[in-house]
Amino acid sequence: MVLVHRFSKMAHFVLRHKTDDTNYIAEIYFKEIIRLHSIPKTIMSDRDSKFLSHFWTSLVSKGLRDWDLKQPYTKFAYNKAPSYATKHSPFECVYGVNPLTPINLLPLPSESRVSYVVELRAKGMNKLHEKVRNHIKKANPAYKARANKHKKQWSSAREI
Repeated sequence: MVLVHRFSKMAHFVLRHKTDDTNYIAEIYFKEIIRLHSIPKTIMSDRDSKFLSHFWTSLVSKGLRDWDLKQPYTKFAYNKAPSYATKHSPFECVYGVNPLTPINLLPLPSESRVSYVVELRAKGMNKLHEKVRNHIKKANPAYKARANKHKKQWSSAREI
């Protein structure tokens, strides 16, 4: 199962069986995604609406319990490579840096005061996010054109 964050294009590759039910998929999603990115506002799926409904129900019920959230592994090389749409790697979009090794992603100890360097970093991240948004806006028409290349154009008026 491949889960892709729409903004950063960060991918999470999760092994599962083709016959897994929605409860198990929700459990995997909770352990692999929500722990890192919190509960999403929207989810897009290539499955039907019935599956998505059961998935959301399972996800919410699992979110109300305590979980032993294990450190997931990621496909480091994929998330380090720049995306066509964003022109930046998913790691750079999410964390502001393109780490050399997975250990560079470990959280730093937090301080009670915000330093000048942190403020500059936050401003830099905001600028980066704005650049990424602009790249996505520019790439979307090309995606749409490619997706609609072989679709027929339907007229709104009926011929009688």
